[in-house]
Amino acid sequence: MKVAVRPKIHFSDWSDRLSRRGTLIGLASVLALIVSPSKANANAEEIAVEVVKFTINRLKDLADHSTTEEDLISNLEKVIKETTDVQAIGGIALGPAWRRATDQQRRDFIKVYQAYLARKYFEKFSIFIYGQFELVSVRTVKEDTIFDVLTVNHYEREAPFTVRWRVAKRNGKTRVYNIILDGINMLAIEQRIIKGELKKRKGDLDRLIADIDFANETAFSG
Repeated sequence: MKVAVRPKIHFSDWSDRLSRRGTLIGLASVLALIVSPSKANANAEEIAVEVVKFTINRLKDLADHSTTEEDLISNLEKVIKETTDVQAIGGIALGPAWRRATDQQRRDFIKVYQAYLARKYFEKFSIFIYGQFELVSVRTVKEDTIFDVLTVNHYEREAPFTVRWRVAKRNGKTRVYNIILDGINMLAIEQRIIKGELKKRKGDLDRLIADIDFANETAFSG
């Protein structure tokens, strides 16, 4: 009797690419491209900046409220749920499969996906916890709905690098939906990975949800 083998969800991330970062574009060049915000968008842009500041502060709080690795992962999942638009992230990552999914499937996917994100990226969040952020600019990408907040992170173990926060206003809430870390687009990477994992399962979303849930439970077990 053949035993079904559960496909493995890979928790590989962009760490290797981070270690091979090229020279940063000079901030003067970046600033030269900034367009002064219109008065109509000023308040919305200020809110976007405050959302980024709040997110950074919540991440920094993790160091004070997490005594073990599991505490850190659990608390990071709460911060992700609180400060990011996980539903938008999950929907973009799944693509057409999200639009075909039932409401229950969407809820189940978001539940396991935010835990997956916390477990996958928790080691990288040290740069947010211990780094010092400098606000460079904020601009409107789409009027009153999507904003780009550019910061520079000064981290003692690394050369300064840019962090672009994509912030969106949706359903009355303004939250982060993407982070571009020194040119590395986290959402685009997740979209590629999740679509690839779904393709391996021949589009079976329930199976993908079950496998992500299984990976969440076993990724850090002995």
